[in-house]
Amino acid sequence: MTVTYQPILVLLSIGVAILGSLTALALTSATSGRGSDARQRRFSVANGGLIMGATIWSMHFIAMMAVEIPVAVNYDLLETTASICIAVVATGVGLFVAGTRKLGILSIPVGGVLMGLGIAGMHYLGMSATRGCGLAYDLELVAASVAIAIGASTAALWFAFYKRGLLTTLAGGVVQGLAIASMHYTAMAATYYVPLEVDAGLSAPLFSQSVLAYMIACGIVAVSVGNLIMFGLISRDIMTREQIRLVQESFGKIEPMAPQVADLLYRRLFEIAPHLRALFPVNLADQNEKLVTMLALAILNLHQIEEIAPAVRELAWRHVTYGVTEDDYKPVGEALIWTLEQTLRGQFTPPVRAAWLAAYKLLSGVMIGAAAELQPAKTFASPMFRQQAA
Repeated sequence: MTVTYQPILVLLSIGVAILGSLTALALTSATSGRGSDARQRRFSVANGGLIMGATIWSMHFIAMMAVEIPVAVNYDLLETTASICIAVVATGVGLFVAGTRKLGILSIPVGGVLMGLGIAGMHYLGMSATRGCGLAYDLELVAASVAIAIGASTAALWFAFYKRGLLTTLAGGVVQGLAIASMHYTAMAATYYVPLEVDAGLSAPLFSQSVLAYMIACGIVAVSVGNLIMFGLISRDIMTREQIRLVQESFGKIEPMAPQVADLLYRRLFEIAPHLRALFPVNLADQNEKLVTMLALAILNLHQIEEIAPAVRELAWRHVTYGVTEDDYKPVGEALIWTLEQTLRGQFTPPVRAAWLAAYKLLSGVMIGAAAELQPAKTFASPMFRQQAA
């Protein structure tokens, strides 16, 4: 049988794939390796998987509504439900692996394979749910469709999670959406519809194909918009330009006496957390210099924290080997704020204090997220040391 397509619904299916993919990747990458707590990360990954799975399913069925088959067809509810579950589970696990870097350098390719197989599995199981005609496949094109899904999904995850920037996340969403659409239409080119010799006895549909397609699209748009608003709320945790300016300006005032400030910080730290003294050498001169160097680098790059994130993560991994735990970040933050109060005195105004709290939350969040990669059995909570006077 020869099939044709409705161009408007084809374009609608591609748009749904891109919007839903962008939402899922943005929501997941927003809390990956940054200052979000463990509950935020788990919720975002689970929600991202649900959105991505629903996007794959929605794109598939809108695209199927765009197909004009010369016989009446319907879909088996059980197989359709199973295809949705495959998409949600596979993409959710793929996002989790890529976002948490549980497998190190293999995290993104393994995540891409899982997501690609989820897209392909959803499509072909969804196709097997078709009732009213038989199906046959060109195996070479089937293999090509799976390769497209895996390759493009891997590229999308690299864009979204390797750099974790706004533009790269946007690029990742577009690539992932196109991956879903390309896989589907390549798979459709591999499909041959075969008339059945017996009447399938199909029931009349409740809605026309076009109406059903628009209903599904509206649902994905509503879910995506809601979650993009959530993404915006999460992103508010990023420091404002004014806060960055205040931190950099105040640090410039203490930088000439940085060694003395570092010594004061460590003395205060060992007063409020004596158990940490054993983690440091007897002579703190070199340690003071390392602290000042790392702090200066971080503060200079607060406006582009992702650029120095690899160095911060490496520092966090070293701290894990020294025996530093998540709970140790709180007294360090308290000692830092106390030291700044003693050094800047009247210039340490409430806005400056708030800016430093935000900076420490951001930097320690990256470190705690990195440490969690080395300690998967331990759940890391928020790095926000809860300053009562914040």
